[in-house]
Amino acid sequence: MASPFKKFVQNWKNVFGGLEDPKNKDLLELLAEEYLEERKKAEQLTQHAQELRYRHLRDKLIEIAETEKRHAEKLRELIRKLGGTLPEQKPRISEKGTKPTFQKLIEDLEEENDSYWEILETLFNAEEKGHTELIPELKKMRDEEARLRNELLDILQVTNPYTL
Repeated sequence: MASPFKKFVQNWKNVFGGLEDPKNKDLLELLAEEYLEERKKAEQLTQHAQELRYRHLRDKLIEIAETEKRHAEKLRELIRKLGGTLPEQKPRISEKGTKPTFQKLIEDLEEENDSYWEILETLFNAEEKGHTELIPELKKMRDEEARLRNELLDILQVTNPYTL
């Protein structure tokens, strides 16, 4: 697993270093990737919620999963609005095996962090390509992703088995 700093630097390079790259991904491709990722996160979070001991944390994680489902639906609308087609593949849910729930939640948080940067990249791409009608919805998603990260972090703090 990469250190948080290395992930940050890589995400920074992906977002800001790739903007002038002519091989930059197509906007529809970015939206499709993010659509699959949001669906995957929603399914994973729902599964992980069932493993939580405390009902209020389980309910909170299910709320986060519902928000991810809404993001996927909004991305589907944006893809169709641009005349694209939805990816035919189903999102792959990573097998986290017999890892403790706490470790799974840490990985969920890392995916949430990655998602924030991916939406930011899509936002810059939409602006660069002149699709200003997408910007308000993508900004709303970016802000919600930041909020979801904080909520996941709160859940992690409560479920941390190493706290005194």
